[in-house]
Amino acid sequence: MVEQQPIEELQETGWDVIVAGAGPAGSVAAGYLAGKGHKTLLLDKETFPREKVCGDGLSHDSIRFLKKIGLYETVQWAGHEVQMARAHSTSEMTLEVPGPYITLRRRHFDSLLAKRAVEAGAIFCCGKIVRFYVEGENIRAVHVDGLGKPLHARYVILSTGAQIGLAKSLRLIDRAFPSAVATRCYVASKEKLDCLVGSCVRPVLPGYGWVFPMGDDLYNVGVIAFYTKGRKSGLGLNKRFDEFVKVFPPAQKVMRSGKMVSNLVAAPLRCGLPESVVPGKGNLIATGETIGSTFNFTGEGIGKAMETGELAAKIIHDALSHEKTDVVRRFKKALDLTLRPKYVGYVTAERCMSKAWLNDFIASGVLKNSYLRQAVLDMTVRELDPRKAFSLGGIMKSLWS
Repeated sequence: MVEQQPIEELQETGWDVIVAGAGPAGSVAAGYLAGKGHKTLLLDKETFPREKVCGDGLSHDSIRFLKKIGLYETVQWAGHEVQMARAHSTSEMTLEVPGPYITLRRRHFDSLLAKRAVEAGAIFCCGKIVRFYVEGENIRAVHVDGLGKPLHARYVILSTGAQIGLAKSLRLIDRAFPSAVATRCYVASKEKLDCLVGSCVRPVLPGYGWVFPMGDDLYNVGVIAFYTKGRKSGLGLNKRFDEFVKVFPPAQKVMRSGKMVSNLVAAPLRCGLPESVVPGKGNLIATGETIGSTFNFTGEGIGKAMETGELAAKIIHDALSHEKTDVVRRFKKALDLTLRPKYVGYVTAERCMSKAWLNDFIASGVLKNSYLRQAVLDMTVRELDPRKAFSLGGIMKSLWS
């Protein structure tokens, strides 16, 4: 259990850094900065542990990062490990992508990250930021609900995920509609499934459905629907889910031999690291899903959220240690150099997989063509440049060569 102080008990008003949001991005940032000796306050509007709508899957990039920060063994022990993921096209052609993968409910995973931040020296409070007091370009005060005095910090990190009210108030986001919306539930079932499975069956297009084993006869079952220009096409979200569990065999079996043990709950996703989102203002840096760090096509967001949190923390640590300024410009430059190129291929992949005939065509080519198959594996397992796998020109050249 992570130690979380009530906001009413907070006495200190001056901080080096205040981090808003204790998801993966915020907790990683807070842990890094506290570990460097900076007075760090981590705030979250929810009492931990709290639920978070997610597929609960940790893929290769998440696992790499957890190993880097020394948390992998803890997460591995707490979660459920599988060695394979299977992606099904509309016509049930199947691509296997080797693991390992770990599934762990976000209420537990996020608590482990927040606990790590507290152990590094961060103070963790349950408190909802209601507004910022802005003077010029900088945040001069942070007002928290239930606290009678404003808080002050030299720097602020905004990591509130898809809840973008604060980001909009600072004019960091001009388009509020999400990139996608997902829904999931937990199912207790005696069906034995030893891998992660996802499918582009026709009723869920444009999008996909998944069945992820959580261990102890529990499954995370859900669907994601992608938006195009702020509009959702196809069936409604709950109808997609109903059709998915009706027509996709692994989902059929899990549902038939089990029962839902949670409600079907939904949440928006912000994907693609869009240029239209400003990653900060003055002495504030925005990270994680707030700036759209979730991948298009896969909907994976945990690994890249953690990376953006660490990247922001390193830049702020440098600013605090050496009196450097212009942290937002430096953060954006680092994003452009290290992360943004990785999103290009996923955007193309989402477009390719949104139509039944096209995802079948590509799946057939990947299965038959060793170059494409290796490119997909390189992208997902080794995190090489995804443009190699999902360049339309490259796909066509490989299929017809």
